[in-house]
Amino acid sequence: MSRIHHPTRRARHGFTLIELLVAMTASTVLIGAMGSLIVLTSTAIPAGDDRGSLAAGASHTLQRIADDLSFATSVTPGSGGLAMIVPDRTGDSKPESVVYWVASGRVLKRGTSTDDARAITLLTGVTGFVTERDLVGGVIRAVRVELTVSGLGTVETSVETIARPAG
Repeated sequence: MSRIHHPTRRARHGFTLIELLVAMTASTVLIGAMGSLIVLTSTAIPAGDDRGSLAAGASHTLQRIADDLSFATSVTPGSGGLAMIVPDRTGDSKPESVVYWVASGRVLKRGTSTDDARAITLLTGVTGFVTERDLVGGVIRAVRVELTVSGLGTVETSVETIARPAG
C-alpha cells in the first residue's frame, strides 16, 4: 500500500496568491509615484521658450548675420531676406553664397539659396525680417537688420561694411 504524502507548509515552493497580490500592488504604487515625480520634474524645468531664451537666440542670430556681413564682398538686402557673397570658406577657391530668409512657419533659415535642403534653422517665431542698406554714392556703407520675434518684439543690428559697389 502506498502512502500519500502531503507536503508540510515548509516544504512547499513558490508564493501564495495573497503574497503575489501584495507585491503587485506595492509595485504599481511605486511605479505610479515614480511617474508622477518625472512629470512634476519635467514641468519644473523651463521649456526654453521664455523671454530670456528668445532674446539670447535673437542676439546670437543677429551676431551671426553681422559676422557674415562683415566679410561679405557683395550684399543684396531685400524685403524677404538677405543675400551676400563671402570669401571662400570651404577651400575650393570659390566665393560662397549665403542667404538668410524666413521660411514657412515663421522660421529664419541660413543656407546657400532659399531652396537649400541643407539650410539650418536659426530662429523660430520670426514674424518680421527687414534689411535695409545705407548707400552713399552707390556704395553700401552699412546694412541694418531688424528681426521681429513672437513673444519678444523687435531686435535690430546695424553693421558697417567695407566700401563696395551696391549689389
